[in-house]
Amino acid sequence: MTAGRSHSLLVADEPDRARLRELQQSLDALLDAIVGLELALDEARAELARFERDYEARLHAEGAEMTRVQGVIRQLERWAALLDRYRAADLTARAERLDAQRDRETQRLDAERAPAAAPPSEAASRAIALASGPGAEPAPADRDAPAARVDDRLKAVYRALVRRCHPDLAQTEEDRVRLGALMARINGLYAEGDLRRLERLAEQTRDAGVDVDVGDRSLAERIAAIEARVAWLAVVRDNLTNELASLARCPTGELRAKVDEARREGRDLVGELRLDLQREARRARGDVRAAVRILDEAVDRYNKQNALASVAPSSAGALSRVFDPYDDKRFVRLGLEQLAALQLAPAALREAAWLTDLAEQSPPLVALILMTYAAELSPTPLPGLETYDDIALRFRHFAGDAAITIDDGLVELAERVEYGLRRTSARRAHAGLRFRSALTRQAIPGALRSHAVRRVFKAVLAVLDERITCPSCAGEVFGVPLLRTRGLDDLRSLVCPACGHTVKSYWMPKGKDVQAILNDAFLELELVSEWSLRLAQTSVAIQLVDAQLDTMTVGDLKARLFSDIFEKNHLGVERAHVALEQAGVPVAEETSLLDVDERTFTVTFTPEASVPVADAVEILRHRIRTRFQPDPAPTRPGG
Repeated sequence: MTAGRSHSLLVADEPDRARLRELQQSLDALLDAIVGLELALDEARAELARFERDYEARLHAEGAEMTRVQGVIRQLERWAALLDRYRAADLTARAERLDAQRDRETQRLDAERAPAAAPPSEAASRAIALASGPGAEPAPADRDAPAARVDDRLKAVYRALVRRCHPDLAQTEEDRVRLGALMARINGLYAEGDLRRLERLAEQTRDAGVDVDVGDRSLAERIAAIEARVAWLAVVRDNLTNELASLARCPTGELRAKVDEARREGRDLVGELRLDLQREARRARGDVRAAVRILDEAVDRYNKQNALASVAPSSAGALSRVFDPYDDKRFVRLGLEQLAALQLAPAALREAAWLTDLAEQSPPLVALILMTYAAELSPTPLPGLETYDDIALRFRHFAGDAAITIDDGLVELAERVEYGLRRTSARRAHAGLRFRSALTRQAIPGALRSHAVRRVFKAVLAVLDERITCPSCAGEVFGVPLLRTRGLDDLRSLVCPACGHTVKSYWMPKGKDVQAILNDAFLELELVSEWSLRLAQTSVAIQLVDAQLDTMTVGDLKARLFSDIFEKNHLGVERAHVALEQAGVPVAEETSLLDVDERTFTVTFTPEASVPVADAVEILRHRIRTRFQPDPAPTRPGG
């Protein structure tokens, strides 16, 4: 009787044991996939970093010169904007802040005069090795074979250690903390390429891992534990896969692909960019006088209002950069912009010169051309350019007191732009601005290098969205669209430029809007500023208009991170357990953003937080990716 019951239990257990074996195989496969993806990501990041470092070294002098020239222009524009925006009561304090900012920027500009440090080339490294000791240089095959064998061994040891010590295999929080510290050490040794110490660590940790199939747990409990880990590691794998795919699409990856393609054709694209930057810097010096005239006009307007007897900017201070000084990809962005202009045909260059002249003679006509440019960039109708009346309203805004109308503008530019059918389908047609001349469309990247055209483009970007009555300040304004958050998630919003009130926020899971397409232009022309919050190996960017920047503190920035990312995705982390740091030191929450020089913060969690930062990123990525799906997102094992 007893033997029969035992036999029945064994038979009943067999499906569960088969399920346990199946889960263990899935766990092993997931760990292998994760390690492979992490290695691929590490190699991809290293390759892009090497490319960017070498690229910046070659273009350093030209890029720094271009930054200085454009910086002089931008500073003059900032003084003019200060006079137009603020009255006497606020002007002095704002001018002092601008002077202090310029003083800090001067130090950075002076530092940029030094050549960028670049690692020695392979040829230089071999020469150094030969000079340091006797003997002939080894043949390439003899030199590369041992290195390849060491690299393979390094990866093999790393794979074995990760599979053994991955923190997500932990069954208890104590195990998780222990394995987390161990993985940090493993990753550090791998990054240093220290094979000897990694092998020693592998020997020391032979019994340090966690076996989920041991202990006093029942079979059902072990199955549930492994199922939770498989679900969680599947999230980690998917996130790593998406991250690897996004690296190829990033600006650095795009530029590298173009440079590699040119090299295969026998061209030195970076050398071509370097010569073009030299020419552009010489040409751009002529725009300084135009910017001076803008400031002089702003001084006259201010004085006529009798708000202040005279205003003149202090001669002390720094030159502001035309590129976002807090964006570590500014050289990459510069290269892509210059590349677009460099590839213009002679006829397009002549058209760009015509546009530059027209911007001085008739800004409303150039505004109409640039509105057409923005309309054709967007796959969907822009709110401010949907109807003829919308376009006419904005054209009147640029024409001011001049007698020219939108009808006159379309006649004057009939060979270049028109109002007509843009898209048709079996169900509907859409009319709007469109180019008659492909040459004019092609010439715009070149024309935008001109200060006069860029100034008009900034004004165009500022009026492309809805005209609204702000519910907060009651002002009649053109709303400014911005990426309220981007990085982990892309949340758009429409903001009142006068008071900073957020009129609406929205996701756009399909398609794009003009701010997303022209985000670099919004940042470069300072319609919005961007603040980066780093979480583990990713970051969240938050964009603000000037009116928001005037009043917000570091604590307000943290509150935005909580409301838009943490709370919307039910992360469950408390505000008290989160800090924003710079240079390893928490920044006081009451600090005004106007007093913060660097626009990059690191987000840290205290030990009391419900999840570590790295796990929080994985959870957020998964929940953001699947938020429109009905199935609930898996939680972290043990969480």
